[in-house]
Amino acid sequence: MTSGDDILRESLRDLIPDYRPSGDPFARVSASVRRRRARRRALLAIGSAATVALIAAAVPTLAGLVRPPSGQGPTGPRADGPLQTRPPPTPVPQPHLVGQGPIGTARWKVESRDLSAKARRCLVADGSAVFDDAAWCFDDWQPGQPGHLVTWGVVRSGAEATTVLGVADKMVFTVLVKLDDGTQKSVRTVATKTDPRVRFFAFVVDRRDAQVFSMAPLASDDTSMDSPYFEPDGGYPYSGDVPSSGTGKPSGAEPARAPSPP
Repeated sequence: MTSGDDILRESLRDLIPDYRPSGDPFARVSASVRRRRARRRALLAIGSAATVALIAAAVPTLAGLVRPPSGQGPTGPRADGPLQTRPPPTPVPQPHLVGQGPIGTARWKVESRDLSAKARRCLVADGSAVFDDAAWCFDDWQPGQPGHLVTWGVVRSGAEATTVLGVADKMVFTVLVKLDDGTQKSVRTVATKTDPRVRFFAFVVDRRDAQVFSMAPLASDDTSMDSPYFEPDGGYPYSGDVPSSGTGKPSGAEPARAPSPP
């Protein structure tokens, strides 16, 4: 630095008591850079705090949008307290119509049903005025066996009527029935979803002491498939509750016993 500069500084210091000569330019630049960095860090901190506060305020609103209504759980209505999980209800097997008709001033109806784990091939005579949900099951009878194409059971009621409930091999389309008084009935069999391996049939006789003398299985073209059967070889009266029906217990059921052939 020249002596002229020194003289100028001294002169200015004498004229202006508070005058301070400027320092090194590099120091001024460094201080400015530090100030800008500090300001940037402060702005970033303020922005981050504002973002966190905004998210915290939005969470309850979003939770309210997906929360079930009061008293509702993910699986439906529930009581206050811990979530209650319930097993799905057991589906009730649907009945399938096999036969129906009038009996005096009342009506009868027979349906095939799956009544329990051990009674899956059953017929139920519905109509409390006549049969009071009497049921007959044929799980002990196996279709497709030679000489075993048809079997049946008999239910008698206080309405002075007899119903015959039967099951046949799936190839049997008609059963030719002969009663103890010599009358004959041609009864069509019905295939249902209760058991696709068999066909069911049912009919009612307006006489309480009616007896089945014989049954002959016929094919779809009405040709004979076997000699007549004089005794049932399977089936039993169901003694449990009948789901979704009447009083739920069979009434007056008894095995069929046809008279011996002449």
